Amino acid sequence: MVPENSSDLSKKLNFKKVGLAVSVIIVSGVGLAFLAGHGYINQDPGIIIGFTLILVTIVVFCSSCTFLGSYMSKIPDYQQLEDRFKDGLVLFEDEEWTAALEVFKDVMGPTKDHKRALYYGALCYDKLNKSEDMRDFLKLYLELQPKDKEVWNLLARAHKRLFEYAEAQEAEIRASKL
Repeated sequence: MVPENSSDLSKKLNFKKVGLAVSVIIVSGVGLAFLAGHGYINQDPGIIIGFTLILVTIVVFCSSCTFLGSYMSKIPDYQQLEDRFKDGLVLFEDEEWTAALEVFKDVMGPTKDHKRALYYGALCYDKLNKSEDMRDFLKLYLELQPKDKEVWNLLARAHKRLFEYAEAQEAEIRASKL
């Protein structure tokens, strides 16, 4: 099967596989050069080492181009994501909490790893008086950015609204240490 683009190819390759291949080529080349140096192979050891270095260079160059192409292909997706996030901010500033929340959920996707979308999503839940969801989003945010005093204070407020006073106190202590 031939990959359709560099992104497909980079999914099949990874840095560990390329590193392993390079290591095998180097060890094989040095081993062959050693055998040639001791007369077991009728070849000049310098030619074997030279060929090994050229082969390693080609493998590293080609894999680097593939990985770079893969990352470059994701840049337009990132820009679209940021544009969508900005749309959510406009809705947030217009106090359209439900619509803004939907945009922020869309931006963070299934992995929920977009920090700013988590933060603003939590603020939307705060405005909608959904403290349990606010707490959940803030916890996800703090997994990504644990040294954010403001968010620890927001988490304490969410815990208090949910009558989780021990957790609220713990969040306040964490905030005071920052």
